[in-house]
Amino acid sequence: MKTFFIVLSFSILSLTSYNYSNFNGSWESNQDPYTVVINFNNKKDYYIYTYNKNVEGFINFDLHEKNINFKNNKISIVFYKKNSKLKFKVTYELLNKNTIKAIFKGDKNKIIYYNKI
Repeated sequence: MKTFFIVLSFSILSLTSYNYSNFNGSWESNQDPYTVVINFNNKKDYYIYTYNKNVEGFINFDLHEKNINFKNNKISIVFYKKNSKLKFKVTYELLNKNTIKAIFKGDKNKIIYYNKI
């Protein structure tokens, strides 16, 4: 019984303590003009932003994020564009150390695969 409890406790702990820093880095796709930058230290110390790589200048912020959630080994973000009604949710899932899958729902509905640069 004691062994069962220890195994169960370890299983629950491993499910709740996913290392989101595996998402850290800059990510690009041939399918999308945006670069995604993720830097995660913990759920209170992180930044995630996007910029359009086709616009002159290195960083041109035109999408803003709110309602960021870390759940089920995924990162979900609601993006909106200022001065526009554009709004959509993106759920990022780490497929391997060099690839993330982004599922867009809302005003944009698509799936994009990003590679670490």
